[in-house]
Amino acid sequence: MRIRSPGTRNSPGAAATLHLLIKKQNEGNAMKKNLKNLKKIPRAHSRCKTRMFHFIKGGIIAVFALIFLAPQKISAETIAYWRFENGSSGVQHTGTNDDFYVDSTANSNAMSNIPTEDAPTATDDIPFSTVPVTGEPNTLALDFVPNSVILTQNDITNKMVDSYAFSNGWTIEATVKFNTGFGNGWPVIVGKDGKPSGGAAPPFFLKLINLDPPFIQADFFSDDNVEHWFDGRNGFGGSGETEIFPDKWYNLAVTYDGSNVAKLYIQEETDIEYELEATSQQSNIGPATFPWDTHWSIGRGVWGGGASDWVDGVIDEVRISNLPLHPTQFVAYTKILIPQPPSFKEITYFPHPDPLDTDEVTISANITTLNSILTNATYEYSVDGGFWQGPFPLATNTTPDVYVGSIISQVHYSVVSFKMRAENTDGMSSTTEVYKYTVCENIPWKTVLVSSNALDGGYNMASMSVRPDGLAGFV
Repeated sequence: MRIRSPGTRNSPGAAATLHLLIKKQNEGNAMKKNLKNLKKIPRAHSRCKTRMFHFIKGGIIAVFALIFLAPQKISAETIAYWRFENGSSGVQHTGTNDDFYVDSTANSNAMSNIPTEDAPTATDDIPFSTVPVTGEPNTLALDFVPNSVILTQNDITNKMVDSYAFSNGWTIEATVKFNTGFGNGWPVIVGKDGKPSGGAAPPFFLKLINLDPPFIQADFFSDDNVEHWFDGRNGFGGSGETEIFPDKWYNLAVTYDGSNVAKLYIQEETDIEYELEATSQQSNIGPATFPWDTHWSIGRGVWGGGASDWVDGVIDEVRISNLPLHPTQFVAYTKILIPQPPSFKEITYFPHPDPLDTDEVTISANITTLNSILTNATYEYSVDGGFWQGPFPLATNTTPDVYVGSIISQVHYSVVSFKMRAENTDGMSSTTEVYKYTVCENIPWKTVLVSSNALDGGYNMASMSVRPDGLAGFV
């Protein structure tokens, strides 16, 4: 096995094939539950006199968790961003030097085909349908074959990014899926043309080293014309390289902090997060601002000032930023959202507060579940401390997230208890406290005729309604 040493292309060296070391990092605290207190039904004075509302504490059970996507917007630190969304799948754009491949920023860094090399072909073979960090739709990518390339040139003016001074560091990202064979030489996914020193290497490249196993390598020059290359192999900046396979998507990012070290990150298509693949072999590097006013290329690199190292594969979402981004800001970063158990609010019943023994009582609650989907909502009830009846399904009504159920009429002075339970798609469930109400008697009014001769000048007659419990009123 032969490896690349600084400033040379084929110098011998030692390399060891190691198993991929997964360096999962816990960002922030462990998963937290964020349950809101249930809203209790207010106490009320009952016309049934001696009965008062009270509540029995219930439990809340939470299990499992899932991840979802949440978008961010394009950062103001983005200097150039090529998304390849113009064109039609299967069609090769044949124009040259026409700024066809637009820059999604306002910096006018469009790319073009050039007359001396072939053009890539638009394809709907994409890594994701929505860009995770921006939420923008993704419909096309570019399919490169050996001898195809696009560059920041149009034979009239150089682009802003070509001469931009990255004085505060930088981040260079790309998403790639290689075809079988990977390409010619050591294929360069993103590069910057030129030859800063007496050696053959260009100012920057992000490439595949086609050894056994194949792996990704980053290489750049600092402003003092010193080359800095590194990769995931043990002893070359990492502790075990990620083997690159054809027909699999890889999200790549290289960052430099502006003065000290550079880092290479890789996210495989089965990974949740970007993994730190390697750190530059040198530290305290100093400025690396790319002071060479040369074109940026996608799909091939240069070696000794001449075009070489073409990709055979699909490339998408190439972005250059003027700061060392955190991995949570990378193009393909998927924000981890923790699902929460179902939450109950506005639990109530009607008629409230004193149902009669002739009333069918409707119970209701607002039920939501954050970052998940509600799958089942039920209720149970018991009378005078007897066995629980149910569970019965709670039904949705016309108001979003409001669920209702009904309890048949009960004998007056009965104490009815009810509780609700809900589940979500992540296996989480929540059960409310136990709520109670007292059933009042529906006592009809009876009208009687009363008379009095207490008034001078004749008899006064009136009607009065009387209830069996002694309450009365004139009508």
